[in-house]
Amino acid sequence: MMRRLALFSPALAAFGAIAVIGAQQAAPGTYTVEQATAGRAAYQARCASCHLPDLGGRNEAPPLAGVNFQTAWRARPAAELQDYILKTMPPGGPALGPDEAASITAFILQSNGALGTGGTVGPPTGAPASPLGRGGRGAAGPPPARGLVVEGEV
Repeated sequence: MMRRLALFSPALAAFGAIAVIGAQQAAPGTYTVEQATAGRAAYQARCASCHLPDLGGRNEAPPLAGVNFQTAWRARPAAELQDYILKTMPPGGPALGPDEAASITAFILQSNGALGTGGTVGPPTGAPASPLGRGGRGAAGPPPARGLVVEGEV
């Protein structure tokens, strides 16, 4: 019995170490408020012509704030949004750099109410690894409705 325990203990310890390292690597990234501020300027310069200054989107450029954006990105990690921005935006224009993509991501998340603790933009402590948390806007609630209500065929 002792021999089996002696063989099993190192394997258990290694598994525990791997689990701890994996948990540390899987922790969500956070963005500073300074990045979000820089991201606002970068967004206005590089993104607002298509996605609009209020992040409302138009034509092929989807909204980057509000219910539709939150529904699309709520369950996805912030790193996925940042990677998407880095690899695809702006279409047909000069590519964004990694720092610029991170700043714009921080601005978008902050605009959707994702403000964590300690002056960082991201999920609050104890929240899921989604950039928008469980409810999309944290304690602030859903954004106010915008636009027109049209009945009938459009």
